[in-house]
Amino acid sequence: MVPQLLIGGAIFSAGVVWERWRYRRLDTTHPQPGWQATGERFVDPETDALVEVWYDPVSGERHYLRVPPGG
Repeated sequence: MVPQLLIGGAIFSAGVVWERWRYRRLDTTHPQPGWQATGERFVDPETDALVEVWYDPVSGERHYLRVPPGG
């Protein structure tokens, strides 16, 4: 009984850690040099903020930047 509870707890904990890492808050600072704007913009349904997508061609990582009002 105890091993099943430990395994279940470990899986749950790993899921929480992964979710917090994967679904980060929107950033307000520009990404590092070398990143490229993709031209994609959308309204974040959670915050109603306009978001611009940036892309790192080296790693393939995407960066979501909150566009300031009027920007």
